[in-house]
Parts: sequence; C-alpha cells; structure tokens
Amino acid sequence: MLNQFLVLGQVPGTNFQVTFNDFVAILCCLALTYIWHRNPRLIRFTLIKLEFWLAIFSLRFKQPAILIWRIS
Repeated sequence: MLNQFLVLGQVPGTNFQVTFNDFVAILCCLALTYIWHRNPRLIRFTLIKLEFWLAIFSLRFKQPAILIWRIS
C-alpha cells in the first residue's frame, strides 16, 4: 500500500508509473551486472556454494528407500 504513495513519475505517453520499489529493483539489477562484468568468478563461486548448501539441505530431509521399506 505504501508503494502506491511512492510513485516517482509516469512515463510520458503511457499509463506506466515508476514506483520506488521498481527504482530499487532496477538499481539492484544494475549493481549485479556491474559486479558480474567486474568479477564473473565471484558470481559463479557464489552460485556453486548455493547449489552445494541446497543439496546438503535437501539430503537432510530425504529418507533412504531402505528406511521407508522398513517403516512401512
């Protein structure tokens, strides 16, 4: 609701309004592209670490088929 009050402007000739959240999202995307072009290995390393921790987290909640057979 607060986002509706923080309209920064309207694109001329259209009904498109730029809100504060849109502006922040655009700035974040620009910052990520700047970091990506500056050091692409940093982003790749971060994604690899994220995949690793997601795999560890997902394996924690999976039960082996042998345990499922014994419980049933």
